[in-house]
Amino acid sequence: MGQPPSGQYPSGTTGAAFSEYPNYQTYQATSSVPPATAIPEQGMTTTGYRSTALPAQINQPPAPPEQPRRKRSKGAIAAGIGALTLVVLLLIGVLVYTFAGTTAIFLGPLTLGPQEQISGVIQGQNLAQRMQGYNTISPIAATITCVSPHRTVTAKASANGSYSLTIPADKNYTCTVSAPNYQPVKVTLTGKGHTPLTLNIGGSNASAACGASATTVCAALTLIPASVHGTVTDKVLGSGVANVQVTCWNDDAALANSTQNPTAYKTTTDSNGNYTMGNLPPDSYACESDNSGTLHRFTAKPGQQIAQNMVICTTQHCPGVQYENGPVMHTMTAYLDFWLPADQTYETAIGDDNHFEGLIEQYFRDIGGTPFYGMLTQYWDNNGPIRNSVKLGGVYFDTTPYPHGVTPEVTPVAPTDNRALQDKDVRASITRALNATHWKNDGRTDEIFVFTGFDIQECYQGQCSSSTFCAYHDSTNYTDVSKNIIYAYAPDVSFCYATTLISYVSSGAFPYNDITADSVINAISHEQFESASDPVPNLQGNPPNLTGTGGWIQITTGQEIGDLCVQNFGPTDANGATVKLAHNNSYLIQQEWSNIANGCTYK
Repeated sequence: MGQPPSGQYPSGTTGAAFSEYPNYQTYQATSSVPPATAIPEQGMTTTGYRSTALPAQINQPPAPPEQPRRKRSKGAIAAGIGALTLVVLLLIGVLVYTFAGTTAIFLGPLTLGPQEQISGVIQGQNLAQRMQGYNTISPIAATITCVSPHRTVTAKASANGSYSLTIPADKNYTCTVSAPNYQPVKVTLTGKGHTPLTLNIGGSNASAACGASATTVCAALTLIPASVHGTVTDKVLGSGVANVQVTCWNDDAALANSTQNPTAYKTTTDSNGNYTMGNLPPDSYACESDNSGTLHRFTAKPGQQIAQNMVICTTQHCPGVQYENGPVMHTMTAYLDFWLPADQTYETAIGDDNHFEGLIEQYFRDIGGTPFYGMLTQYWDNNGPIRNSVKLGGVYFDTTPYPHGVTPEVTPVAPTDNRALQDKDVRASITRALNATHWKNDGRTDEIFVFTGFDIQECYQGQCSSSTFCAYHDSTNYTDVSKNIIYAYAPDVSFCYATTLISYVSSGAFPYNDITADSVINAISHEQFESASDPVPNLQGNPPNLTGTGGWIQITTGQEIGDLCVQNFGPTDANGATVKLAHNNSYLIQQEWSNIANGCTYK
């Protein structure tokens, strides 16, 4: 192999070496860094090569080429801006809907949108007042639960009845108001979005629609009614009696001094004598069955079920007095007509007519509301029991002269004697009193009591005060209440205190040291009790005409409750009194008949 031209090969190389690196020249020409040492081929020696060491960087791998910086496209930037805008718009939409929308959006447990506020005041019947017969309302700490198609929210009213709740706005809400002892009220309200709703239960502006507007006022909560049940049994046979009417009336404090009629509740016994009466508002009640004569009293609390059995007399009349389908005086307003001409007197012993009149007025102020008069509350008519209520309505002093020929007489007179007053004369004085005073007279609860001078005798239905009676009561019109006058007359005659008081009072003492006034008070008390229990007497003549139109009488004799106990006086105290009435005042008065006691009593 020939040598290469001089200067074209590096020193120390051979031709063989050249032939193995055909591009060597190119390398030399293009590389600015000549190789320091050639790498021999396999099988070759290093003879003739330079042994110069290689630079250190020759052992490192070559650095990767630098990547060119990528540029973001305009489409990607636009997409990002769009997504951000969508989120912002969505948030703005939620905010706008929250403040401007009318119903919320429900995404599972998540709620978006407006909230509805419902508030108001809850009132209901006052239980304590209702038990006394008064229909008043007061705040109730009730529970209010409002339900929409998507949510349920509950609130508790405070002691003053106010409440407030917030519920996600919806198209409508069904709100239930409930409290112990009260019947629940359910009201449907229409959603108004951001407009607050007011729901008041109880108030003067209660609406029958009860839910038609943003401000709704419904009727007050009512107490849960009670019921009574039992069996009506025959007293003699001991078995239940079928088809007997059971009647109950509310019998409470509100009616005590009222002329208003009570509410009647009625039912009928079944074939076994059993009965059930429901829907009784919480109150006090008096019940009777088949005009049996016995009132059964009880107090009904909210939701209470009361057992009340009754006994009646079907095969024979019950003892005592019986009801004959006529009226009673449920309350009494007494008007006093003192008929005393200028030349007459009431008193012969102490000579003080003012004292006489004053004691009678005092009695009528003292009798109402006492246990003695309260005994009458066992008697009743179709409008309920008699109430323990008497008040003095007015006093009239009639100075009209007695008819010609009437003079005080100790000697008894005959019924036809013109020296005696007649019942028509008594009624004439009543007419003068009504015309002069304009007293209220309803023919049902008002009674006029007439008093005449000492030993002025009067004859009535063939009998005279000089020897037969000490007082009587009557009615001017038995059929037309609007024209009726209930009245009583008590003559001031020595026959009465001599035969009644002196003969039956052993102590010799009299409450106010006025036997004349005591005698008249005793007689008028007798008539007052009979007027209350039998104000339109059916006793027309002797023997009585028992037509079945009167109040309470003894069927077999026609006697009234005062007649059955005439001259029955209880023990007297040191002052000669038998009973103490109101204002700590005592009186010498006979007892009155009580069916409950089955005898004469003062209570």
